[in-house]
Amino acid sequence: MTVKTRPYFKISKRTLRDHVKAHIVGQGPWTVPGYLAYLGFKQGSLPGGGTIGILELGGGWVPSDVTAAFASLGLPAPTITDVSVDGTENAGANGGDASVEVALDYQVAGQAYAWLTGKSATIEMLWSQGIDTAAVKSASLGHAACSCSWGADEPSWGASGLSTMQAACITCTDAGTVFCAASGDNDADDGASAPSVDAPASCPNALACGGTSTPQSGSSVIWNNNPGSPSGEGTGGGYSSNFPFQSFCTGPTGPGRMVSDVAGNADPNTGYDVVCMGQSQVVGGTSAVSPLWAGIIAAFGPKGQGLIAAKLWAAKATALTLVTSGTNGAFDADVCCGGGIPNGAGLVALLSAAPTPPAPTPPPAPPTPPAPSPPSAPTCADVVAAIAKAFSTHWLIFGPDAYRLASAACAALLSGTTTPTLEAVDAALARAFGVISLRSEAIDDAAEAIDPLW
Repeated sequence: MTVKTRPYFKISKRTLRDHVKAHIVGQGPWTVPGYLAYLGFKQGSLPGGGTIGILELGGGWVPSDVTAAFASLGLPAPTITDVSVDGTENAGANGGDASVEVALDYQVAGQAYAWLTGKSATIEMLWSQGIDTAAVKSASLGHAACSCSWGADEPSWGASGLSTMQAACITCTDAGTVFCAASGDNDADDGASAPSVDAPASCPNALACGGTSTPQSGSSVIWNNNPGSPSGEGTGGGYSSNFPFQSFCTGPTGPGRMVSDVAGNADPNTGYDVVCMGQSQVVGGTSAVSPLWAGIIAAFGPKGQGLIAAKLWAAKATALTLVTSGTNGAFDADVCCGGGIPNGAGLVALLSAAPTPPAPTPPPAPPTPPAPSPPSAPTCADVVAAIAKAFSTHWLIFGPDAYRLASAACAALLSGTTTPTLEAVDAALARAFGVISLRSEAIDDAAEAIDPLW
């Protein structure tokens, strides 16, 4: 898919003297560690382990810049690997202006991760001519987060292009990869003829990252360096004309997907010191927000959060700090900056919480054993057989006549029933045994033989 996209970095127009003056009064550029501390994060508080994917459509980086940018802050330098998605390569020192974007991306993401974890970040730079194909590659590589600081207004994509991009974002979130996307740097219009949000930030499965102006003393306001102009220098944002409003979004309801979900420092005048091709300069733009969120998310661990926007919107009261002041020429801060900037302690509590395990399924109740059936009443045949067995040891002494007499008497007396009572059998045997003289032990044996039948 070919869309004319551009990087979203903005270089500060202030001179070095202007930056020094601004720094003295608390208006100057940030370092990434300084900004994270301002947000309430604690250095070295997160476990780390997540790999960061950074999507680039041009530019290049050189190892000497990596060393200089991280050594100046006393942070461990990241391990950076170039991954060509479609034959596009790192242009190194020949990357041109787009190299500023590349430097901003890996330095902000890598410094955020390093400060939060005390460890060196693992970054894979995805070189591609298509944002969608690079996003799919990021998912396949198992990145905890992927940062995209490139894009274009929705009309430039067309309905088919937006559908393809959203499908790639779904692939990311299904794999657990948080796809962070910058919301644009030219206010509400962003180069279109009317207010228009940018993609891929407008894709429902992206984490849309809007921009603030955040001085070192004071609260964040929406980033807009041309107040009143819908096409000036400031954060993109508004409502999608292609994707519907999301049910989990608790921001102001609008006609389509709301952009953004979250925000961060983007004003180039309050931006970050970046080293590019040996030169230090202050850079901002929503290009700085996307890699910041990617670095933070990867610091929580190797398993990404997938569609994290729903979780953040649900917990915005504690995990985020709402931005309430300003517009981007058409939309207020609570639209363009979404739920707001990170609230360090609240975000850590939210994303560190172990998932609630499902309630255990109770084991099935053991089957109730059937009640023992009452012993069936003995029949006359049972009684006769028992007597025969009992008399067998006395057979030779008393002869068969005694056995036959007792058996015949019992059978004759009880012939009218098949379930004689013990009392009836005893009475019948007593009469039969009274006719002949039996040894007492033989009679006792007969009594013991029939008793268990009841």
